[in-house]
Amino acid sequence: MHTKTEARPVETIAAAQPKRFAIIPALGALGGIVAAAAGLLALLIGIGVLRSVPDVFGGNEPSGYTRLVAAGFTVHEIYETNDKLVAGMVIRTDPTGNSQVWRASSIRLYVSTGPRTTTPTGLPNIYDLPLDTAATQLAGAGYTARIVHVCSHSVVAGHVRQVILADRSPEVILVDKAGPTAAARGVKTNQTVIVKVSTGVACS
Repeated sequence: MHTKTEARPVETIAAAQPKRFAIIPALGALGGIVAAAAGLLALLIGIGVLRSVPDVFGGNEPSGYTRLVAAGFTVHEIYETNDKLVAGMVIRTDPTGNSQVWRASSIRLYVSTGPRTTTPTGLPNIYDLPLDTAATQLAGAGYTARIVHVCSHSVVAGHVRQVILADRSPEVILVDKAGPTAAARGVKTNQTVIVKVSTGVACS
C-alpha cells in the first residue's frame, strides 16, 4: 500500500538586502557646515573680533612687547632661564604665534634671562639707597631711569623703594626688598627703568 504524500509549497525567504546609506548627501551637508564655519571665522577676523597673535619668537623683548600690544592684546611677561637664547630674547608666547584669539586677550610673553647661572645681574641693587646714589649707579651701569614718588611704610623719604621696567603692564619688578629679581637678568642695559622713590608717607 502506497501512502500519498502531499506536496507542500516551498516558502521562499527573500535574502536580507543591505541598507544603503545616503553617503553623498551626508558629505555634502558636512561640507556645507565646514564652509559656513570658515566663512564665520573669516568674518570675525575681518571685523577684528579675532586677532592673529604675532610670531615674536627669537626677537628682543621690547619689540615683542610692542608688537603684541599694537595687535590689541594685553601682555603678561614671564622671565625664565634658557640655555639657547641670550638674556632679553623672546622664548615663546602663550597662545603661540599665528594663533587666532579674541581681541584684547591676555598673552603670556616668555623672556629669556640667559642660561642658569649664579653670575650677578648687570642691574645694581639700589634698594633703599638715596636717590642720588641710585641714579649714579644706574647711569654707570648703562640704564636710563625715570623717577616716580610713591608712598612707603618701610623705606625712608628720598630712598629707593622699588625698580620696575618702564612702560609695562602688568608691572615687571626688577629690584625690590630682596634685591634684583630673576626678571632683571632679561633686561638690556639700554632699556628704561622706573625708579620708585619713597615719599616717607605710609600707604593707606
